[in-house]
Amino acid sequence: MAAALFIFSNIFQAYRGVLQFPPYVKFDELKNPLAAALDIYATLKNIKERPAPWEFNYAIFFGQLSGLGGEVPYGTLLWQGIKNSVPGIFWKNKTVRNLNNLTASRFGFQVKDYAKNNFGFAQADFGYFSLILMPITMITIFIIMALIIKLTTRQPLLLWLLSGIILNYLTNIEQNEGDVIILFRNIMLFSMVYGAGYFLLKILDDLQRNLKLRTATSPVGVPDCHNDKQER
Repeated sequence: MAAALFIFSNIFQAYRGVLQFPPYVKFDELKNPLAAALDIYATLKNIKERPAPWEFNYAIFFGQLSGLGGEVPYGTLLWQGIKNSVPGIFWKNKTVRNLNNLTASRFGFQVKDYAKNNFGFAQADFGYFSLILMPITMITIFIIMALIIKLTTRQPLLLWLLSGIILNYLTNIEQNEGDVIILFRNIMLFSMVYGAGYFLLKILDDLQRNLKLRTATSPVGVPDCHNDKQER
């Protein structure tokens, strides 16, 4: 199990920097999967050089106490996260801006890939109001999950899909502030696609049943009385 997790970590570290922003993927930089799985240096380098999530949060908190970063932006990062979550098919000239880099530049940190999380971003974006906003956000997610479980008990496949999406969000330590918007977007998207497919299959099933019913109740043959009279 430990070996499997280590191999997965090697592959993840090899591809995460290249595939992080889909519109700008550099396919020529992608490693061979086997070479990526056996490359232990990417994982070791990440453990050695990358700050832990608590360090990211502490740096933001200390920066605010020291007067770095200027005034609290109150939603600037969240708004950019919302714009990042809009599918490119609906916004052709969309510009994806890295919230990690925006936060680092604002507080004067070195611009690199931090172990970011919602609590740190909320602190940077809303200051001490994050102590209220984050619990409200988490409670809202739990309420939505409870409603989904209640409403989809007769649709186990949809229940598994939506529960998996929410559990993936809740168990993912590293997140951007806009990921909660992506969570709600994915819930709506999967629900709409599943609902459309469900009703389409139901309509086709009803049509098939009606066709079978008509075939079963239609007369097999009707005797021709005119031909009978001629034969007589």
